[in-house]
Amino acid sequence: AIVTIQLIVYALPTVFFCRLRGSGYAKGLRLRLFRANHLLFMLLALIAMVAGSALINLAVFRIFPDSGASTVSSAVQGQDLFFAVIALAVLPALTEEFLFRGVILTEYQAVSVPFAVIISSLLFAMMHLNPVRLPTYFFCGILLAIVAYATRSVFASMVVHLCNNVAALFLDRFVYNVAGN
Repeated sequence: AIVTIQLIVYALPTVFFCRLRGSGYAKGLRLRLFRANHLLFMLLALIAMVAGSALINLAVFRIFPDSGASTVSSAVQGQDLFFAVIALAVLPALTEEFLFRGVILTEYQAVSVPFAVIISSLLFAMMHLNPVRLPTYFFCGILLAIVAYATRSVFASMVVHLCNNVAALFLDRFVYNVAGN
């Protein structure tokens, strides 16, 4: 069900929109591989994202103690690990980055780059449908937009997003427990 929802909500509308915009539209979406000299920057962005998310979630779990009780990391067990990584880390990173850091950044950068970063990050946070975690998702959206701009590659933000999602699968429960819940 998660895979189907990801494809219907993110991938299909994004591909359809790109087709409507025409064949030349894809050139502006940063659909190019990142360079090897961007790897250190991407690693630093990932560290900042994981650490920042953990700190924000720690504060959120202290303010709203029951908000972390159903973290996705509780779904990661035994033989479900492979499916959880695909459904909760890989596919969201690919589809969400293509939409938010590809299409939405491209559409709003005509207004200004800071505006595009804020709007794409806010929409990214709101699309997760979790008001308690909105600050975490907004923070991650800003960092992912910075990665996409700095590397000129949506694939770079996909890799950072994917690694962050995998880290979240294993660290969310730990952060929740550290918060004293």
